[in-house]
Amino acid sequence: MELNRRNFLINIAKISAVICLAPTPLFSTSKEKTTADIFSDIISRSSKQRWFDMEMSDLVARVANELINTPYMGGTLDRNADEEKVIVDLTALDCVTFVENSLCIARCIKKQHFRYMDLLDEVNFTRYRDGVLTDYTSRLHYTSEWILDNVRKNVVEDVTEKLEGEEHYFNLNFMSQNSDKYPALKKHKEYIDKIKEIEEEVSNQKFFVIKKNNINKIISKIKDGDIIAVATNMSGLDYSHLGLAFDKKMMHASSKHKKVFIDKKISEYVKANRQAIGITVLRPKSIV
Repeated sequence: MELNRRNFLINIAKISAVICLAPTPLFSTSKEKTTADIFSDIISRSSKQRWFDMEMSDLVARVANELINTPYMGGTLDRNADEEKVIVDLTALDCVTFVENSLCIARCIKKQHFRYMDLLDEVNFTRYRDGVLTDYTSRLHYTSEWILDNVRKNVVEDVTEKLEGEEHYFNLNFMSQNSDKYPALKKHKEYIDKIKEIEEEVSNQKFFVIKKNNINKIISKIKDGDIIAVATNMSGLDYSHLGLAFDKKMMHASSKHKKVFIDKKISEYVKANRQAIGITVLRPKSIV
């Protein structure tokens, strides 16, 4: 479903004051493309080739392929500890922003909403609780809460249970117990109690995880463009990595390889990660 534009417009004055357009890449040259350039190029190709007629998962995968070889960069959403901003940067991606931007650009294309502001609109909707930006704590920091919120907003469907996933509960506390690692929490101590409240609430919610040894059994049922969330046994955390399925392989922004690329089979990728316990599979939903 589309972002409630009435609510968005009510807050537009506030949001427009904090929106951050694509920052200029470090050591940029006149030949380097900006985020607006990259978005415009994708939109132009999608319009000429009528990508908006594609099934939603396939469309997400098609957009993601446009981002192959984009450099890896972590922490792009936390450049400013003073004020939460809607940041979109297509010049460098981490695992979360790669998935998020692929999904949000696809949603723009499906709706045939081709302005850059439409992308910001979609990112605002998917990134923040109930689609509303207030402060740092309104961002869906934990993937588990992102799943709950975006299932509720009809952005994605959690198909893990259908794929023989097993019931699982997380015990979240990493952010609140490691607040010094987060610039916004380090500066705004008053946010920590809210983060604790969110952690406790999400820890009481049921999730489903396909255990790593069972992924091969259901791999044929995973579609291109499905979001693959890698569950972890790391203390206080839920998911350690995000990617997209493509030809049963893991397409992701890799900190190791320093770029977006298509990696090994999903089952092999997860098996090689000692701290991974399995995956949750989210399917982008059609927009009515």
